[in-house]
Amino acid sequence: KGSPRNKLGLGLGLYGRSFTLSEPSKTDLGSPAKGPGRGGPITKEPGMLGYNEICLDLKQGWKEVVPDKVDAPYAYSGDHWVGYDDIMSIGFFVDYLIK
Repeated sequence: KGSPRNKLGLGLGLYGRSFTLSEPSKTDLGSPAKGPGRGGPITKEPGMLGYNEICLDLKQGWKEVVPDKVDAPYAYSGDHWVGYDDIMSIGFFVDYLIK
């Protein structure tokens, strides 16, 4: 049956989880990583980038990918990889909440 709706708490994270790829040529979801990604210039937290930092990386030429059957993007450059939510994926989440 599950929990009643009035007992659920849901949130949206405006950050991404980042990793250092073991092999920079393997960038798909599930590719092996050797550890957390570098800290961003603002958050300075290894393994996490703020959405603002992800936007800066995308402007600097990171490749963004939205995989088939996955409602959220990831981006990479060299051995750096980050998965995150964007406007589209947050929209899917909000639509789900409304239903």
